[in-house]
Amino acid sequence: MFGRRQMQKPFEDASFALDIAHMVSCLDEYGPVEVEVPINIALIKYWGKRDEDLILPVNSSLSLNIDALVARTRVRCSRSVTDSVTINGVVVDLDKSKRFRRCFDFARDLLKKQIEHGDTKLNLPTYGFEVSSSTNFPVAAGLASSAAGFAAIAIAIGQLFELSMTEVSTLARLGAQNVVIGSFSIVMWFPV
Repeated sequence: MFGRRQMQKPFEDASFALDIAHMVSCLDEYGPVEVEVPINIALIKYWGKRDEDLILPVNSSLSLNIDALVARTRVRCSRSVTDSVTINGVVVDLDKSKRFRRCFDFARDLLKKQIEHGDTKLNLPTYGFEVSSSTNFPVAAGLASSAAGFAAIAIAIGQLFELSMTEVSTLARLGAQNVVIGSFSIVMWFPV
């Protein structure tokens, strides 16, 4: 459930059973995980959002992946780091980027829900996300670099904590609303 294989209980006796939630809350680090995601170019672009919190589009969108242009991203989650993002060797000022904060806070909320298993008394540590990304194309040049970057972050976090595709999709959209997660060459995105 957390990017780690669950241990098989060696004894049937409950007194010897290990509490998985407690074990996970004691882990210091997850990852790193590295992923590569292509950019996508919208052929028919969405216009507006019908849900500002979940970043859901008003209308359908059609986009095409450009497999030769990619964001390569490495994500690590640890108690020993604070949130940090580096893109092409440049440190991002997270105080000026609500998108990264929203993405990381949502991921932490998902982690807390997985660890807690309903036990609100569990003392959870604060985990930080360390992200390092590089692209083989210029960022901020109209090539959907943020969509590729946030898709890569979301997929990596999803792999770290075995998130569902719905959770990964939500996580990615919090960063860039035109994110398409998948390995398809052409994607049609319908509002739900």
